[in-house]
Amino acid sequence: MTVNEIMQQLAGMGSEQTRKTFTNHGATGNFFGVKVGDLKTIQKKVKKNHQLSLDLYNTGNSDAMYLAGLIADEKQITKKDLQSWAENATWMDAVGLTYVDDTVEVQSLPDGTIRGMQNACVSCI
Repeated sequence: MTVNEIMQQLAGMGSEQTRKTFTNHGATGNFFGVKVGDLKTIQKKVKKNHQLSLDLYNTGNSDAMYLAGLIADEKQITKKDLQSWAENATWMDAVGLTYVDDTVEVQSLPDGTIRGMQNACVSCI
């Protein structure tokens, strides 16, 4: 699947009710309101895909950014990639970063980056 195909699929999966729920939990900006279960359905089709995860994260869409965390290949992602994700994270995709938490790169980052965001985001869901 390509980024464009996935973005079209995400747009079709989003719902106004889910958008309202996410907004009530602090979501702002660009997102469709796709349920996490639906994101995991896409994850099962795509599996691990390093380049696609980077491309999805770069869309700036929170749904795509969360999916990027689900499909990220922990063996290929770099400290630089993760730092960029941390710097550009919004409310929902910060939770998605927990899926790559076991990488050596994340383990070596200071608490003020991804780890701090994960802890802060736990309280918003």
